[in-house]
Amino acid sequence: MLVALLALVAAAEPSADDFMERVNRPVALTVPGMDRVQVLPDRPYGPGDKAHRFDAYLPGRPGSPVVLLIHGGVGADVPVRPKDWGIYRSWGRLLAASGYVAIAFNHRLGFPDPMLAEADQDLTAMLETVYSTASKGSTEYGLKVIEVARTNTNTYFDFVEKLFGVKSPSELVELTTAHSRTQFETATAQGKELAALVAGRGRTFGMAIAEPAE
Repeated sequence: MLVALLALVAAAEPSADDFMERVNRPVALTVPGMDRVQVLPDRPYGPGDKAHRFDAYLPGRPGSPVVLLIHGGVGADVPVRPKDWGIYRSWGRLLAASGYVAIAFNHRLGFPDPMLAEADQDLTAMLETVYSTASKGSTEYGLKVIEVARTNTNTYFDFVEKLFGVKSPSELVELTTAHSRTQFETATAQGKELAALVAGRGRTFGMAIAEPAE
């Protein structure tokens, strides 16, 4: 399951300190068990360099769907990369405590140049990492993950392109609200499909990524 989460877009450009203060705020919602989530930090994917790293948040149960947390466009001058922001760390724990494997990862979607082609390559590499890690599990599940992810990736990039055409704060609010509502409804339905496929079968990404390296 692919969920698109955007960094805060403000009408006036914030200072560096203001920006970091905003993205480090945790989500307001909490659920029991967030403090007990297993976190596997700074794992490589794709080329495996410092720009291609992910953190995995594990729910401690088999058969859990995977949620990718996708950040919005980020300038190269931002010192702390998105997967290490408080907002994504808290979302990772919230999702894992709710029964999902959450993946927060850095990719090359930029700002002001969105670098969409590079970001698409990174998203594809992350999906391939998820699938290949759990390749000994259900083939049907893996194919469904890729189908769902590619559909949501296309939707996400359409949304990013629309964001660059926003002319006013009210238009931004309208666009992001409609996108969030659609994504929530779609993600809920997709999560149910994936959960039905993996229930009691195969090795999942969460189980495989937690295994010691050979």
